[in-house]
Amino acid sequence: GEKDDFWFMVTGSLFIALVPMFYILSSQVWHIYLLQIFYGLGSAMAFPTYMGIFTRHIDRFHEGYEWSVHDTTTGLAMGTAAIFSGIVAERWGFDRLFLLTSFLTLLGVFFLFTIYRFLIRSR
Repeated sequence: GEKDDFWFMVTGSLFIALVPMFYILSSQVWHIYLLQIFYGLGSAMAFPTYMGIFTRHIDRFHEGYEWSVHDTTTGLAMGTAAIFSGIVAERWGFDRLFLLTSFLTLLGVFFLFTIYRFLIRSR
């Protein structure tokens, strides 16, 4: 159900948010491999459930438009994030970039709760 999907998505997103923080602590190659496994698990939990929730809340007869808006804004956000990430890494280093990435991802996780409350009220 919706509630199970939401909590699965939140848990996966938390896994994703924690990985960049642990990059800072990694000193061996196998640490990175282990973190990538953890990241993959988080992605496998977060993305399919997000897509399921998004799809269930698309307005009927506007599916194509809403998916196109979703994909366009997501692509633009990823491109913008890549530009700013490069600037941050160059000016302040990867440690600060990883901390910033974790912080912003955690902020996004907490934003999910706001969206979820809005969805519950709109029913």
